[in-house]
Amino acid sequence: MPTATTCRVVAAAVGPSALASASITTSEQLVKALRVPQPPANGVRKIDIASEAWQSDSFFVPKKAELLSQWVLEHLCSSLRSSSSASTPGTPNKGKNKAKQQQQQQVPSIAVELDLKAWQLLSSIVAEQISTESDLSEAAKQSWLSHLANTQPVLALAGSVARQLSQAAVLSLDERETLLTATSTSLEKLLPPATSRTAATNIEAAADSIHAWLDFFGQSRSTVEQQTGYAILQSILSTWTTTLQYGSNAKRNHQHFCNNAIPSLLRALHTLSTRDTDAKDVSIQSSVLLDAVRQIVAESIFTESVQRTLLQAGRQAEITRTPSWKEAKVATSGVVAQLCAFLQDQQLTQAALSNLATLSDLLYTKLGRSEALNSIASSSSASSGSVRDTQFSLIRKTMLSQWFFPLLPYLVTSSGSQTHQADRAAARRGLLHGIERHSLFVIGCDEVQEWHSLFSTLFDSIRHELRRIVTDASPAAQLEKADHFACLALLWRLEKSVVEDDLTSIFSLVAAQTASKQALWLPEE
Repeated sequence: MPTATTCRVVAAAVGPSALASASITTSEQLVKALRVPQPPANGVRKIDIASEAWQSDSFFVPKKAELLSQWVLEHLCSSLRSSSSASTPGTPNKGKNKAKQQQQQQVPSIAVELDLKAWQLLSSIVAEQISTESDLSEAAKQSWLSHLANTQPVLALAGSVARQLSQAAVLSLDERETLLTATSTSLEKLLPPATSRTAATNIEAAADSIHAWLDFFGQSRSTVEQQTGYAILQSILSTWTTTLQYGSNAKRNHQHFCNNAIPSLLRALHTLSTRDTDAKDVSIQSSVLLDAVRQIVAESIFTESVQRTLLQAGRQAEITRTPSWKEAKVATSGVVAQLCAFLQDQQLTQAALSNLATLSDLLYTKLGRSEALNSIASSSSASSGSVRDTQFSLIRKTMLSQWFFPLLPYLVTSSGSQTHQADRAAARRGLLHGIERHSLFVIGCDEVQEWHSLFSTLFDSIRHELRRIVTDASPAAQLEKADHFACLALLWRLEKSVVEDDLTSIFSLVAAQTASKQALWLPEE
């Protein structure tokens, strides 16, 4: 097997020499050629010169890895800077006007952040510096990576790569996959130290980069795109969660996501949740990506402050023994109010509905681990039994009054046209399944009438929508019917008194129609 050194020598020997074409024979000439704003003579690209200098063992440059890695990273970040130094890294003092004219004449077809040859050069340098054959100690390797990562805004670069890839219509799938493979090789090494240092004082930079990758995953992606994109995203998340513990970072991160990124979160969750899982490798990759996005939701949306607000509102919710909660404006949390607004947005309705069950599970888990749970539950007037019983009672009441009832108007038939009827059916099924799985409804609890009101309202919509499509034999209608019957089964197990009086008429209606047993019962099994 050829060594890395052999490959570099062979690569340098193939094709015309960029160094010779640019009349570069010394390290001083190389540094000057890379740093001056003007492009080299004879139309040679600087990246070709830098790549050949790295590949050639015979071309001596003091601290070659440090010099070329910093230059190529600066080159990749050049468009992130002000327009006065946008295209070419270096000091734009000499020949400024001439360089500007030449830059205007050589407008790149794609963004500099997507320069494949630059990423390949950076990946080659990083790989050699941290390889087992490197002369550097493990501590020196980490120090070298940390120093390189802190010379440029690597977090911003990672976000810009995602945005540019989403917009680069000229790139084919193969080109995107090749580019992402080279990109991830470098970024997954540079992002942890960059995130640790930058996000500690500028959490918005990390949030913005994460936001860009959520947008990227909001569209259907290939397995390679998911694998490489996940490697980049996870490299940010690995230290981002730690930086949320510093000062007001958690609050500022929450504000950024609430102001800018919740739609992107919903789209990414929806896309990853509904991907075709026929291929096992696609399913596995989608699963780990979905877990990463869920982590972002849990850390950014359902923060400790949000948990405290919801628990306090849940404790104070009045037990009226009437269906008052569904009529009252109980969306006390800004997050819940935002989600309700997105459920009315035609562009986000489907994504929001498809994620209600996931969001409910995340909220339930976060409430159970809330630092404020014990103090708020202990001050509840309904404190009885063990401490854990009191806490769980507060969680159940909070989920009912501050989550399910605010969402209820968007889960019933009157919430809109038939456009999202199937989405509502699937959302109801997911929510009812979560209520059953987490044992949120307890027979004889103080809120039993309110729970009964919630179940009855959902049942009315299920019955109405089932009658509407009962004669429809299309595959989509069959799937929707399966969701309706799954909801009926869940309601029967939760509180059979809600459905038992009408089941005979529903079964009689369906029995008179031709229906696929597989479509109706397989999902329930």
